[in-house]
Amino acid sequence: MRQSLSVRDVMRRTYVGVSEGDSVAGAARLMNEDGVESAVVIRGPDPIGMLTAGDVMGVIADGGDPETTAVDA
Repeated sequence: MRQSLSVRDVMRRTYVGVSEGDSVAGAARLMNEDGVESAVVIRGPDPIGMLTAGDVMGVIADGGDPETTAVDA
């Protein structure tokens, strides 16, 4: 049986938000603490993108330092 779901049915009202200048490591810690796979990247009052767990792994796989790499890099 196929059930219809709307975004409203599955979306959380709270989210993890990080500033574009925050470190990837700091953002990853927040995501881990909240048990989420992504964070909304904020510039001032505006959301400008998403940081995902895959993005974090990409920084590490490319030899970057997540402690010194900014989210906007």
